[in-house]
Amino acid sequence: MKHTPDPMLEGKSNKAKGKSLFRTFAFCLLPFVLLAAAGCSNNPYPPDEARRPILYRSLPDDPKTLDPSVSYMVTEGLILSVIYNSYFQYDYLKQNPLVLELGLGAVMPTRQPAPAWVMQGGKKVPKTGELWSFRLKPGLRFQNDPCFPGGRGREIVAADIIYSFKRMADPKVPCPVLPFFL
Repeated sequence: MKHTPDPMLEGKSNKAKGKSLFRTFAFCLLPFVLLAAAGCSNNPYPPDEARRPILYRSLPDDPKTLDPSVSYMVTEGLILSVIYNSYFQYDYLKQNPLVLELGLGAVMPTRQPAPAWVMQGGKKVPKTGELWSFRLKPGLRFQNDPCFPGGRGREIVAADIIYSFKRMADPKVPCPVLPFFL
C-alpha cells in the first residue's frame, strides 16, 4: 500500500506537523466538549424545581422548635423570619445605626401617657403608663391552610397580634423574651 503525503503537511517540520494534528484533533473534539458542558450546571437541584418558588437555605444546626413564642436560637430565626412576618423588620442595608422598617405595620406606632394602676402592699396605686397604638396594613392575609373555612387564609386583625402577646405572657409557655415585656 502506497503512502500518500498530506498536501497540508508537505514541506513542514515535524514540530509544525504535530501542532497541526493537535489543532485538528482539538477542533474535532470541541463540539463534544461544548455539548457535555451545556449539560453541566452548578445547580444541585432538579431542573423542574428551578422554576418553582422554593427557597433553599443552609443551616449550621437543626432547629429545636419553630414556635415563634419559644424560639430564640439564630438557626430557628433564619427559618422563622421567612415564615412569620412581624410589625417591624430591619433595613438590611442600613446597619450603623440600625434602622427599622414597617413589615405588617401601616404606620409607625404612636405612644401617649395613659393612667394606670398597680397593686402595692395590697393597695391600688395610680401611676402614669403608656398607651401604644399600632395600625396594620389592610388586606394582609394568613397563608391558605385547611384550618381556615374553605382552606382560604383570612385577613389578619388586631386580635391576632393581641393573642400572640398573650400567648407569650402565658406562664405555661417558656417565652425567653417575656422579661422584656414585664
